[in-house]
Amino acid sequence: MTKAVKGQAIADFITHHIEGEVTLLELTPWALFFDGSTYKQGGGVGTVLISPQGISFEYAIPIKLTSTNNQAQYEAILIGVQHLH
Repeated sequence: MTKAVKGQAIADFITHHIEGEVTLLELTPWALFFDGSTYKQGGGVGTVLISPQGISFEYAIPIKLTSTNNQAQYEAILIGVQHLH
């Protein structure tokens, strides 16, 4: 059975077995923007987190010397996700 069919089966089960009024929840996710760069003397990452209410949290963090900008980008997203935790 595919995931879509399983998901529909669960939705159908809940719909048929629920009593009373159903309230829908609207979830607004957090947004994460990040960037990282490296150069001979070191590197750094910047992250911006935006809450569902529109409040932004900005972080700029130096990182150890990495060999590529891609590695600095990976560090940036990891740091951003850690701040979400």
